[in-house]
Amino acid sequence: MPTDGAAWDIESIRGFTMATTAAVKNLPDVVKMICCRMVDDTMTEEQMRPEFERVLQGKDQYGNTVMHYFALRQNDAAMADLLRVGGCMCIRNYAGQSAIDVRKEQKLRMLDEAMPFAVGVFDPSATPTWHIEAVGASAPSERCEACEQ
Repeated sequence: MPTDGAAWDIESIRGFTMATTAAVKNLPDVVKMICCRMVDDTMTEEQMRPEFERVLQGKDQYGNTVMHYFALRQNDAAMADLLRVGGCMCIRNYAGQSAIDVRKEQKLRMLDEAMPFAVGVFDPSATPTWHIEAVGASAPSERCEACEQ
């Protein structure tokens, strides 16, 4: 599976944020640049963190964050860097899947809240890479006490 920014079928879906688009393309430096554009050099680290969190924990139309897409790309270095500045692996997407789940399963379930009757499952190792599951076909992710307080 290429991880150098090569296009995936998943990119044809609308509803991504700028940061999630960069994450889909496996471009952590672009995500970091987006974060840095949200702050200036007069801000303290305490003032910067909420801005970084807004970018890194921001959800696209499927509830995915940048961490979901870096987890799918198996980009552990990017995830480690982003966790230090406000990323979170425990945020669930609208299909109930956390970035931890994505990393373990190497599948991303996508549910559009406007059409809550089916979940699209993206599996880059399968042919075809997409299939549809009924809502509730997969087990919900485990609760993360640290992130959901």
